Amino acid sequence: MHETDKLVLNYFKKFSSFESALRISSKAGLDKSANIIWDHVKRSLKNRHFTLTDEQKVLEIIQNPPLQLKFKSDSKELSWNLGEISTQDSDLVINVLVRVRNNLFHGSKKFGDSSESDRNINLIAGALIILDSVIKSLDIDDVYNDIVDYWN
Repeated sequence: MHETDKLVLNYFKKFSSFESALRISSKAGLDKSANIIWDHVKRSLKNRHFTLTDEQKVLEIIQNPPLQLKFKSDSKELSWNLGEISTQDSDLVINVLVRVRNNLFHGSKKFGDSSESDRNINLIAGALIILDSVIKSLDIDDVYNDIVDYWN
């Protein structure tokens, strides 16, 4: 399996386990369809310390966040743009993690173009580092590890 494929699959596995851990641990509010209310997670993260192991990859994401696929105004044409990114630390962290997940799942899958491919790989690698820190910061690592162990 190609390294990019492994990285993408690792992110999907980690993010879906993270979502499950949030639901089980009650660290996130849920709507009527049991979807996570990300604003609740953002509030839970406020004033928590993040330990990041590779600051360079994370700094790249924070300074240059992933784009969002949106319809152009009054048009059915899609385009990539920055979208709304909050300057609040916990807002930015969760927005980046969710946007990377959404872009992988719903966005274009352009891993062939070398310039865009390198950026995508760096975004995913940085998001994995941030996700590890968020899991620890929310004190859900035990629940998260139980989920991961169950699927291994």
